[in-house]
Amino acid sequence: MFKLMQRFSVLFFTFILTILSTSAHAEEDRSLAPFFHVKGGSAEADNFPLKDTHAEVDIAGVIAKVRIIQVYANDGKVPLEAVYTFPGSTRAAVFGLTINVANRRIRAKIKERQEAQKIYNQAKKQGKSASLLTQERPNVFQMKVANIMPGDTVSVELEYTELLVPEDGKYKFVYPAVVGPRYTENKDTGKDTWTHQPYMRKGAQASYTFGLSLNLNSAVPVHNIKSTSHAIDVEKHRNGARIFLKDSSYGGDRDFIMNYELRGRALNTGLMLLEGKKENFFLMMMQPPKRIAAREMPNREYVFIVDVSGSMHGFPLNTAKEVLEGLMGGMRARDKFNVLMFSGGSRVLGARSIAATPRNIARALGIMDGIRGGGGTRLLPALKHALKMPAAPNTSRTFVVITDGYVSVESEAYELVRNNLNKANLFAFGIGSSVNRHLVESLARAGMGEAFVVTDQAAVHKKVARFHRYISKPALTNINLKFDGFTVHDVEPKQIPDVFSERPIVVFGKYTGAPRGHIRVKGKTGMGTFSKSINVSQTSPHSGNEALRYLWARNRISQLSDKMSMSQDGTFKKAITQLGLSYNLLTQFTSFVAVDERVRNISGRVEKVVQPLPLPAGVGERAVSGPSSLLSAMGSGTLGFQGQGGGGGGYGRVGAVYGMGAKSGSSKARTSSGAGRGMAIGMGVVARPKLRRKMKSRHRGRIALKQVMAPIAEEAEEAEEGKVDKQKENGNIARFKLVSVSGALRTQEVRRILNKWIARLLSCQNSGTSLVKIVVDRHGKLVSLIALSQNKSKQGTQSCMGALKSKMRFPTSRGKSTIRILLNH
Repeated sequence: MFKLMQRFSVLFFTFILTILSTSAHAEEDRSLAPFFHVKGGSAEADNFPLKDTHAEVDIAGVIAKVRIIQVYANDGKVPLEAVYTFPGSTRAAVFGLTINVANRRIRAKIKERQEAQKIYNQAKKQGKSASLLTQERPNVFQMKVANIMPGDTVSVELEYTELLVPEDGKYKFVYPAVVGPRYTENKDTGKDTWTHQPYMRKGAQASYTFGLSLNLNSAVPVHNIKSTSHAIDVEKHRNGARIFLKDSSYGGDRDFIMNYELRGRALNTGLMLLEGKKENFFLMMMQPPKRIAAREMPNREYVFIVDVSGSMHGFPLNTAKEVLEGLMGGMRARDKFNVLMFSGGSRVLGARSIAATPRNIARALGIMDGIRGGGGTRLLPALKHALKMPAAPNTSRTFVVITDGYVSVESEAYELVRNNLNKANLFAFGIGSSVNRHLVESLARAGMGEAFVVTDQAAVHKKVARFHRYISKPALTNINLKFDGFTVHDVEPKQIPDVFSERPIVVFGKYTGAPRGHIRVKGKTGMGTFSKSINVSQTSPHSGNEALRYLWARNRISQLSDKMSMSQDGTFKKAITQLGLSYNLLTQFTSFVAVDERVRNISGRVEKVVQPLPLPAGVGERAVSGPSSLLSAMGSGTLGFQGQGGGGGGYGRVGAVYGMGAKSGSSKARTSSGAGRGMAIGMGVVARPKLRRKMKSRHRGRIALKQVMAPIAEEAEEAEEGKVDKQKENGNIARFKLVSVSGALRTQEVRRILNKWIARLLSCQNSGTSLVKIVVDRHGKLVSLIALSQNKSKQGTQSCMGALKSKMRFPTSRGKSTIRILLNH
């Protein structure tokens, strides 16, 4: 019996350790709603339920100002201390906090973080009502409220503003109405206590009402106002619209999402002014037209800067090749492109960019097929190399950085990108199962673009298609901004990138004196020179544009934070702190603190309870886990999901959903540096015959890359000058060239099948040269047969090849194979 009990004890202890070790906590980067997190204590501490939440939203073009009012009540018998947590957008500038309790209105003041913490702790011990708001992460904020007495109704008013960024040509406003279960692999469970939030059972009705009203105004036309989350009423007026929820009784188990468009038939510019007490601010927006015809687009040049370091080996690098293939397949023959691969050093396809012909694209993709990844990584030299390369004249030049983010990035890299926006646009594409999002997003912010991230194979094609839409339609390039008679300073950005169909340009700044003079915009389109003059005096400063001062400061803080993350320079912390104090903004180094000088709790002791939240719509109970959920579930009472009824498992009124799941958080260690091993293979037109034997041997990291890239510059120069080698077969110019074969099939087998079907393949295309991709499964059946690019029209090509797809067969093999060929007709 003793042995049996001993065995049971060991099993039970192991069970507990397993649950604790597999729990994970939240880390979503999306905006989430405010909530009260009040940790469990005495049985005398009843629920502290949320009664009502309401959002008053004012959107001026691309700026949202939000006032959230939430009402809570202490229905228990003891004083409480609550923790109020609200994950939010990384773009939100939190500038105001007010607590209404016991007929007192307390406006919080901004202080340095450590000083604010001391003020709050002292007030709590003295029995005074107090609040403390801190920033835990760029998108996670936390507020503590001390000494909330029994019978108190507490109203919390939070004010923030944010700049709305378009997505797929549409602006999206998201009001985070619910907190989703959040997960992290951080083993320090005491660090992020805000993640241990209990939830109600799925389908349980929330105890609070939800409402929202929104006023939308814009200097440019507003179109297509829609909500994908709630039923809304839209009342349009001259400069915008008023939006209301059709049913505000409840809708708080999902985020409120509203889309709208700010577009016209031509390139629009808008100006907003704020005349402050000490400083004046302006914002100018250049909004692209709704549609851009091909003839209106300037010529394009793409430089693909690809990370081929050791950490990119495997899925990241294979996916990077697919990304390149998708992007290159959408280029026009008159476009230019280049490929720069970097690890410890860097190599480039050619000294200058080459035409995006099918033959040149095939060469670049074939070279990429021979790279396996290896070595350490430094991004700064690669960026400098790219900027030194001569740019094609009168083109929209775009750098696309493809990386998993595990690279050495000096703070100078951020400055280099930011200070050369007028020379090249920069977009970041993160690839890998555990992408360093912070670095990818920092690069994107430096380039004033959006970060794109792919973490699994299933999302590749969708992300590539969207990324291609994002970067493929420049509307205005070589932009020059001039201020005549309008005295400005502290303008951001210092250099203006191109305007794209999917990306408007927003310029922040300050001005002195009267708002007069002109802002002149000049640039190039596909139709020639573009010029626009804005008469500043025709725009009146408006007090409703108060958000401009906060957004200017928030933009500057964001830049300093990105630089600080790449440097040990203490001046960045001082600058961020000073901006927070000067502009009344919450930052990682400044906090809001409010104290009611009345002593309301003589004992100074408070109890803590946990307010459960409704699960987000569509989220199951198994999504919730973590140590706090486990303990609440095993020892909870009335609201506990798995607790013993009648307090059998311990004290506490509030439980938590707990669902056992598979182990999570196990990640393989990775390295971004080291020797690494690579395999370089040259095939077809990729490498010269005399180099093939060398390129088939294994090399360590950088050596392999160097030997593969050695002949590339010469090949690129020859292609640019029209000196292309002609492979002959039976005395005639070859009808096809085998660019690359990757996978299980042997090259000889592939060539034999292609010789058999070449006539049918050629019949599917018009005259010219085209690059064709064939994917074959292990049974020899074609998974896909696609013409990636060709010199002439593609009309009818894909449908013809679709018919061939079901007829062609290759030998069976041990796995999937990918074949690329050039067809000459």
